[in-house]
Amino acid sequence: MSLAVIAARALSAIGLAPCLSASAALAVAQAGQPALAAQPTANETIVSGSAAINGAWRAWRSALEARSAFLDPRELAARMEQYRSWLIELDGKLPRAPAPATDATGWQGALVAEAAAQREAALRRVLARIEPQAPALDDPALQAELESSRRSLASWHDRAGLLANDLAAIEVSLAEARTLDEGGASSIRALVEKWVREGLTRQPGVRAAVAPVLDRVDALGRIEQETSTEELLRVAQGGPAVTPELRFAAWRRLSNRGQAVWPATESDLAAEVLIRPLLLRAADAAPSVERTRVLKDEIALEQSRRLTRLLSAAVDDATLTAAENATRDLGLSEESLDNRVRYNLLLNRLKRGVSAPGITDERSRALASEFVAAARNLQGGIAFLSGANTVVAALDAVAGGLVLSPATVEPGRFGPASVGLGAGIEAGATLTFTLPPRSGVPEVSLEFILVGEGAQASYITVHEVTVGQVAAIVAGRNAERQLPSVLPYFRPLDDSRRGPRAWTWTRDAFDVPQVVPSPTWFSAIAGLGGADYPAGQAPSPPSFQSPMQHVPASGAAYIASLAGCRIPTIGEWSALKDEHASEIRQELENFRDAQWSTFQTHVVARKAANRWADPPDEGIFQGSNTRGALSTAAHPWDDGWLWFAPAIAAENEPTSHVLGNVAEFVTTEPWKIPENCEELKAFVAHQLPELRVIGGSALSPLAVDPLEPQELDMIDALEGFSDVGFRLAFGADAVNRPLEQVGLRVIEILSPTPYLKPR
Repeated sequence: MSLAVIAARALSAIGLAPCLSASAALAVAQAGQPALAAQPTANETIVSGSAAINGAWRAWRSALEARSAFLDPRELAARMEQYRSWLIELDGKLPRAPAPATDATGWQGALVAEAAAQREAALRRVLARIEPQAPALDDPALQAELESSRRSLASWHDRAGLLANDLAAIEVSLAEARTLDEGGASSIRALVEKWVREGLTRQPGVRAAVAPVLDRVDALGRIEQETSTEELLRVAQGGPAVTPELRFAAWRRLSNRGQAVWPATESDLAAEVLIRPLLLRAADAAPSVERTRVLKDEIALEQSRRLTRLLSAAVDDATLTAAENATRDLGLSEESLDNRVRYNLLLNRLKRGVSAPGITDERSRALASEFVAAARNLQGGIAFLSGANTVVAALDAVAGGLVLSPATVEPGRFGPASVGLGAGIEAGATLTFTLPPRSGVPEVSLEFILVGEGAQASYITVHEVTVGQVAAIVAGRNAERQLPSVLPYFRPLDDSRRGPRAWTWTRDAFDVPQVVPSPTWFSAIAGLGGADYPAGQAPSPPSFQSPMQHVPASGAAYIASLAGCRIPTIGEWSALKDEHASEIRQELENFRDAQWSTFQTHVVARKAANRWADPPDEGIFQGSNTRGALSTAAHPWDDGWLWFAPAIAAENEPTSHVLGNVAEFVTTEPWKIPENCEELKAFVAHQLPELRVIGGSALSPLAVDPLEPQELDMIDALEGFSDVGFRLAFGADAVNRPLEQVGLRVIEILSPTPYLKPR
């Protein structure tokens, strides 16, 4: 038997796999010396960067050394070299993550470290299949595990490389202050969601490694959904630690929150101005010159848009003054603004100029002249700016030293115009406002006429307020839901009002309460009870032209305030009668007459027959001299109306019912009515001693003098009367200052300042 075979069998006998070839074993036997010139030390690191391999080497070596007493030293050395070589080869078979560049810090270095950890885990899985006491290095299962780990690790490295590229792109997008969705398929959101679906970033180790990037993305997402103005301002105005994407996102979000308007006030505008330099610095720090240009363009365009939006709705001095300063601070061109906005800025500038202490007449005229020139030089002129021509003409007259007439300079800016219900159209002494159809209400007009002179001049409606006018005013001011707080809501069968009624409640398709004409003058209960009229005397039903009655004093005051008006004073009502209805003939007006007597007789007959019958004087106003039992006396003539005639008569019936039809609420002094319902009710309750009823009605007892203002019971006034309506009035500012007080005359014209409403 040869020495080679004997050596191989000896190795096998001590439990070691025959790894050496027969020739190698023979060489060992013949040489009589170790196979390696140098023995490795116990703590030797055979590969760099793998604790798993170095740990396996130490474990396998220790296992061999524990059996060294049974081995020939030469064979021990050979076996150690075999293990060492196999482990070194194993290190080369599994792909290794590229070493980080010298400047790879932060998440990039952390991702490389995670790649190394993934490789170590793969090595541990392979080495866990090997028994250190007797490694079977040619086991097919071991080779399969090794190949699987190699493919898996290679795939992981490829995915991690792609992830690193996308994260770098996300970092660039963040540094460029892009939104989450800017860039389409390459946007921040799209790239992050791609890796969430892919699953790699859900691995704890990977998520921890790339947290610096993904956490910035999460913070950006939170800001893009933030609704708190305070929080958005805190971020937008934050110090240098605030990242560019968060600063821009917070600034963008301020004006991108649904119904929230930014800026809406002077303080908002001041905050917007403070943000500007911070945004410009962030833009300068963008990674490219092109992106810096894009961001600065965005700042300029968006701040111009925000300022224009604020100015388009601004009709007060303080906001316009702040906006003019902001235009300068934001570096915006006033020429780029809408002409209506520019006109309002010119008015505001003129008002501030002539209000300066110690200003001379000469300087005031110069300022007025400059305003006129600038207004007329607006692109396209001012002819298309409704409401501007008259003001410019008045100021032009002041600049030229002319004395203006005592009449109002610009009546179209008072009354309904002051609350956005259109511009008044003058025709001699009348001023007409047209309210367009809306919410089922037809187009209506409010026609006012100038009464009185000088400081006492005012406008009062030619006709009593109608059902249609009330509905249009309320709809025009979007006050349908507030009206029931001063004009109590009821369902038809719950209508407890006494006497005839011209209007009732309904609800539209959106359940919004609306005032509409009543289907009949009778209540729903009276109709069910069979109430009727004498043969041939049934009147036309109420319409939108019928006078509004059954209105509590607070309801009349509230409706007047919605129209930018108030209830007329006794003096204004008397001036209307004296100046425009001095030749009244009572038989042509609508007073209690023969037709009323016929209906009264009909009611008495129904009652005698135990049938339903409402007296024709139910719910009427009783003056202080007609308390107690009501008289059934009536005028002998027949004016053709039982209840109330349309307030706005046909052309061949020019009466304005200053007397008759419905009596009217008036006040002893002008009321400055608050619009807030709760404040208004308290105000009216406190002012009731100043309330009167005048004019008489179609139902008033003959003992009531229609020209005498009648005091009324306060409780009754809070509930209203079946025959009392009201008119609207507003003061006409007179301008008759001495010629030398030019500044004061300009301020008169601009008080209240006739700013143009937004379109």
